[in-house]
Amino acid sequence: EIPVNNGIELLQLVLNFETKDPLILSCVLSNVSALFPFVTYRPQYLPEVLSKLFASVTFEVIEESKAPRTRAVKNVRRHSCSSIIKMCRDYPQLVLVHKSNCTQGSHCS
Repeated sequence: EIPVNNGIELLQLVLNFETKDPLILSCVLSNVSALFPFVTYRPQYLPEVLSKLFASVTFEVIEESKAPRTRAVKNVRRHSCSSIIKMCRDYPQLVLVHKSNCTQGSHCS
């Protein structure tokens, strides 16, 4: 038996974790990606997952906003893009249902 409730609980904790440290955020994104299969059991968590990933696509450190981006910041952005691509590749029907809801005017994060 798959511990769905435990996986979803852990996913919630990871999604609620906030940090501005790019190295820690990269670890958080790895956990989101690893826990994503649990979303197939509870699709209502997909908007939160997508929100976390899309927020990381534009991640920046406040002090760097005018300076060239560091390698760590670029890696966070690549990591989040890679996770989105992996989700779309491995779970296309789940992501397409969400996309369809977004284009029909329903709530879309």
